[in-house]
Amino acid sequence: ISSKMLGRDLQEDLSITSQGAVDFGVADMGDARSGKRTPIDLVMEHGGAPDATDAALWLCDHLGRDPASLGWQDRLELEREGAEIAARLSANDDGTVHDQETGEVLYDPDAPPSSDEEFPERLTYVPGLVGDIVEWILATARRPNRTLALGAALTIVGTAMGRYMAGPTTSSTVLYVLALAPSGTGKDHPLQCIKRVLMAAGMEKCVGADEFASGPAVISMLRRTALAVCPMDEFGSFLKRINGRKAGGWESQITKHFRTLWGVNYNLFSGQEQAASQGPSISAPHISIYGTGIPEEVFAALEGGDVINGFINRFVYMPVVSEIAPVRPAASIFQVPKTITDRLRTLHGGGVELRQSQILSYMSAVIPEVLPWSDPAIELQHEAMEADMIRRGRRDKELQPFVARTAEIALRLATIVAQGRNTMKPSLTKEDLAWGQEVALWSSVNMARACGLYIADTEAQADANRILRIVKDYGGKASRRMILQRLKHRMKGRDLEDAMKSLLESGALVVLGE
Repeated sequence: ISSKMLGRDLQEDLSITSQGAVDFGVADMGDARSGKRTPIDLVMEHGGAPDATDAALWLCDHLGRDPASLGWQDRLELEREGAEIAARLSANDDGTVHDQETGEVLYDPDAPPSSDEEFPERLTYVPGLVGDIVEWILATARRPNRTLALGAALTIVGTAMGRYMAGPTTSSTVLYVLALAPSGTGKDHPLQCIKRVLMAAGMEKCVGADEFASGPAVISMLRRTALAVCPMDEFGSFLKRINGRKAGGWESQITKHFRTLWGVNYNLFSGQEQAASQGPSISAPHISIYGTGIPEEVFAALEGGDVINGFINRFVYMPVVSEIAPVRPAASIFQVPKTITDRLRTLHGGGVELRQSQILSYMSAVIPEVLPWSDPAIELQHEAMEADMIRRGRRDKELQPFVARTAEIALRLATIVAQGRNTMKPSLTKEDLAWGQEVALWSSVNMARACGLYIADTEAQADANRILRIVKDYGGKASRRMILQRLKHRMKGRDLEDAMKSLLESGALVVLGE
């Protein structure tokens, strides 16, 4: 292809090797990718292929390669296989879904999640891009923690594919992550890594605000960029300010906006009337949150209303309890691997520069690419969890607010991992969904437990919760003397007696002996 054929009067300066192509001419003109192109890029730009899939198939045809040898499957063949699997699956009255041929249980509502407060480490090992980002965050940390790194990696990948890829039910990949840990556990490092990775991938405009002063400030950021992740440190202090008795009307609007934005997906968001008058509605806003803080501060800042109105159940709860010993980082936070940034660019608007700029605009109409199930039968696995969460909520009214969105969160988590596992030909597998469901259910159950130990609408409730936390810290058994020592005179004698009496009468505490 000559310069003249391309309509440019430039000196020929083109390199094509097995590693890809570099057009130094466009690089000198300020090309965002420094002139670097893949064979798929060339077929799309100069061969008329409408998308990366058609370009890849064109290359396979002209190179004499069978797409199946590269792991591709024909969609009709995939649907036939899915139909065969679906015919073998059976959804039982007890909510389980099993394979009639193998006997394998794909979803069991009675399988209890771990009751430990520490997020299960085995769930932090995930394949693909999410897992690679987790490992890089750990390698660059002085106090490496897999749980904190996983939360950051999920929001990074979910943001990169935001406003472009949707889950199988057309849900977004918006995530609100609550990464809580004691002081001195390195909470700030994953938070900074979010910024570093996005900047290295050329997605600095996707780094959102670290705090909001008012509801209109949220709208203002959305008009600047409709796709972002907000790395928010000291999340407890932030919640205390917007939830406190002295909070003004503008501040109280912030949580309302966050509740709405979480579920807008690919629809329109108008905000409050005052902000709407400043411009048109925002199309498909995609704002994720990675909030860090100390558990006591965060939960103390929440109110009972935050449970009832659904604000807190939109968060993925990822706590850290154990102390983290310092180590010498094995890698530099200033050097993000190219294998990570290249795949993030591919996810961001499908790797197409024009589409990437449009994706950031709040006025752009967004019609997403929908991630398919790897076979139609997996949808039964998702529907089984939806039905089970409804049953759990009916059985336990206190748990109900926390499981109302568990199935949806599970699907979002699975979508992000699936897309990062195969950026060229993704599909959501039963393993992806099973992992997402386990993470989401663990989060919901343990969030409910934590909120029950902290959130109080009255001083009497706060006193009772304080005593319960002390007993729990002692392994579930504590003497009156131990409780008094831990309280350190923070409760008046009469208040302590009233709280103890109330807990004994309700059965929350039991006297084992004199």
